[in-house]
Amino acid sequence: MLKQAFRPANYQIRSLRDLKYRTFTNNESVNDYYFDECRLLRVVFGENVEEATMVNDIVDSLSGNFKMFVLSRINPNTSLEELRRILVGVDSNIHEQKLDNTYRSSVKFHNHSNHHHNEHRYLNPNPNPNIILY
Repeated sequence: MLKQAFRPANYQIRSLRDLKYRTFTNNESVNDYYFDECRLLRVVFGENVEEATMVNDIVDSLSGNFKMFVLSRINPNTSLEELRRILVGVDSNIHEQKLDNTYRSSVKFHNHSNHHHNEHRYLNPNPNPNIILY
């Protein structure tokens, strides 16, 4: 109560707007995003907001593939802590995949005797090594 007495008059309205337009950006960690969303949800809906409501609102605020990957890993009983772990895991997997794809597209082969064959096998996997795919 005392904390609320010192907040600006439009604090809750501003927090509602912040919550409505808050997006996860590439410049922040998924943990920072998660904790900021939790803070905003508690400011807007009160400290006693149900976990299920918070989980749903956090997931709804995600976009694109990230949201799809998270939705495939949650259920109606997912807790906030489980959601945080899922978010971190999905974020980590996406970053690893991006790094892996970047690495694969920039690999240069220097084995000149077998250069052409290795490059095509690596970039276009072929179960039959005797046939080079173009």
